[in-house]
Amino acid sequence: PNFQRDGRFDQATYDQVAKNANLTPRKLDEEIRKDMAKQQVKDSIKKLVSFPEKLIKPMVNIAYQKRDVSLFETRLDDYKKKIKVTKKELRDFYDTNTSSFIMPEQVKINFIVYSVAGIIPTIKIEALVVLKKKI
Repeated sequence: PNFQRDGRFDQATYDQVAKNANLTPRKLDEEIRKDMAKQQVKDSIKKLVSFPEKLIKPMVNIAYQKRDVSLFETRLDDYKKKIKVTKKELRDFYDTNTSSFIMPEQVKINFIVYSVAGIIPTIKIEALVVLKKKI
């Protein structure tokens, strides 16, 4: 239908569509063939696969689910001005929640591995051979 004019195939329309897609008519033919082949595979797979309604219905319900959302905004600076904490309150909180402030011990190790199998191929040995001639 994309290439028809007055219900009949129109070569000029086809050529214009190809030109707009930066394709030659021959390349557009190839692209259409590929798309049709892909669609045939998809259609045949759809016919082979079926899902029980018990699995599909919850997914459909989630897709069309409506949610009511309300937002509450508070500014940090405004909130901080309202807070009055004494040093004793801080110390008491720390003492009752010390496990929350403990960080696990960490160690960072750097090491180098020397492998003879890795070193030998990089070594070049030049031998000087001296032949003695008997006179």
